[in-house]
Amino acid sequence: MAESPEQQLKRILLRGRKDPVWFVENVLASPLWDAQREILDAIWKYDRVAVRAAHSVGKTYTAARAALTFLSVYPGSRVLTTAPTFAQVQRLLWSEISSAYGKSKIPLGGELLNTELRMGPNWFAVGLSTDSPDRFQGHHAEHILIILDEATGIDANIWLAAEANRAGGNAKILAIGNPTRPSGPFYDCFTRSRDLWHCLSISAFDSPNLAKYPTPRHLREADEEDLKRNPFPGLTSRQWVMDRLHEWGEDSPLFQSRVLGAFPDHSDDAVITLDAAERAAELWDKNRDLKVSPPSKEDPWIAGLDLAGPGKDETVLIIRRGNRVAEMLSTTQPDPRGWVLQKLLKYAPYLIVYADEVGLGYHAVSHIRDQGIKVIGVNVGKAPSAPKRFFNLRAELLWGLREKFDKGEVEIPRDEQLISQLTSLKYNITPRGQIAMETKTSMQKRGVKSPDKADALYLCFAQSPKLKIRHRSRSKSPGVIA
Repeated sequence: MAESPEQQLKRILLRGRKDPVWFVENVLASPLWDAQREILDAIWKYDRVAVRAAHSVGKTYTAARAALTFLSVYPGSRVLTTAPTFAQVQRLLWSEISSAYGKSKIPLGGELLNTELRMGPNWFAVGLSTDSPDRFQGHHAEHILIILDEATGIDANIWLAAEANRAGGNAKILAIGNPTRPSGPFYDCFTRSRDLWHCLSISAFDSPNLAKYPTPRHLREADEEDLKRNPFPGLTSRQWVMDRLHEWGEDSPLFQSRVLGAFPDHSDDAVITLDAAERAAELWDKNRDLKVSPPSKEDPWIAGLDLAGPGKDETVLIIRRGNRVAEMLSTTQPDPRGWVLQKLLKYAPYLIVYADEVGLGYHAVSHIRDQGIKVIGVNVGKAPSAPKRFFNLRAELLWGLREKFDKGEVEIPRDEQLISQLTSLKYNITPRGQIAMETKTSMQKRGVKSPDKADALYLCFAQSPKLKIRHRSRSKSPGVIA
């Protein structure tokens, strides 16, 4: 006797309750690789699962399908999801939930909205923002799954609220993300709270695309044509990993986090840690929709300009307002003076520019000043305002930027090249007890490229009694010191 549609659906859901991997691959028609299957099995087996993973290994893809499977196979269940910003909730996790829902081989029912799937009374999945911990409280059901996506950046209060919902029944938490910060609740899952969590780690070298090259050494031996071959196009590519290996270096905190899926080691001589840089990027994401008041003489735009000569690195221009970077631009033009002026005039007249005046910069600073724009020429090799503490002005300005990062007074866009350059900066203490920055020659010897974006950023936030504005008219009159 043939099954009725109701009997068939009941059989499928019962099997899915026992075997989530089968449900995802056969009902949601979503292919999985080994680590993704391991995550799904772990969620069903353990109450708390923490997954630290490299960039683009399918972690959000897996979390979304876990959410949809859990909701489907447990009638009356609740699935609560969040990420560091509501934009990430919408754009990442719920975009994947919507995709999987639409591709299901059987109708899953319910009403799918932007960040909500409502199956019936008190039976739903919902995406919540992290700025309202109270919205996580009071969610009790026989079956409940809480997903903390990009878990490193989620506030500790959300973790506490999530744990409070595990009062009874089949209550589970999945914390998944890129391990950028060796502190906080996500880090604790893998360290002091490890006894409470089932922990998984996924490196880019674990993924199917890198199976042929299980270590950086093996990947370096690959030919160019083979780097272009990727059996799983949606996962981290061989070429991307090779590019990061060349750009960041194997010992870089960013390589450890983004590629190896490991919490980065912060050496004692790092000027700016990956933790601090990530917090600055999270602030930028969080405040991206805030309106900025019009600039004024008292509250102008501030620009940092690092110039590169012909055949050298990039010329980088960074504009900020208050603590927040508003725009970051770059060019490889041999003579960038016209390009620079065009970009700066957009922000005039309420603008102050801090520009590297060494080499080509000397003429560029004069050129900008001749157009009536307030500009401060900076020679970072000169003496600092506190010579007993700093070796030179570069050390003083970079240390000042470090202190702003540590205080949470910098907001930067999530630009991996900028973050890589910032976290590659190192310092040392001279025999006279001064703070000195590693020279660019030394950085090049250990395979680190010129940190053009980092240089423009510390010029943009430059603060020192040594720096003053020199005003010059278009007629190139001597001018005065302001």
